[in-house]
Amino acid sequence: ECTLALHRIVSAHVSTLTFERPKGFSLQKYDDEGRFGFGDGKKVHLTFRIDKDHGSHLLEYKLSQDQEVKEIGEQFEIKATVVDSAHLEWWLMGFGDAVSHVKRVPIKPSVE
Repeated sequence: ECTLALHRIVSAHVSTLTFERPKGFSLQKYDDEGRFGFGDGKKVHLTFRIDKDHGSHLLEYKLSQDQEVKEIGEQFEIKATVVDSAHLEWWLMGFGDAVSHVKRVPIKPSVE
């Protein structure tokens, strides 16, 4: 499995190699599972607090459809169902001390 940083590609050429799409593969499903964010499809109920100055964008750009926001003093408490991934960890850590009380509760996959 490989992810390419498209913004770093300087040139490309046509290859004679062939490719067969795996049966049942869906690019949308692959993305929805967080594979491009280095996740493995496992979802969590994420809760964290973020300083209002750093988290105000989350009022417009939700992490998930079920996102909930609660004001607690000078912070927002955010609750959302998201794919647990390396990208999520990197994103949370990028806020430094502005993020606290991070909690991930794994969601058990439904039996179909």
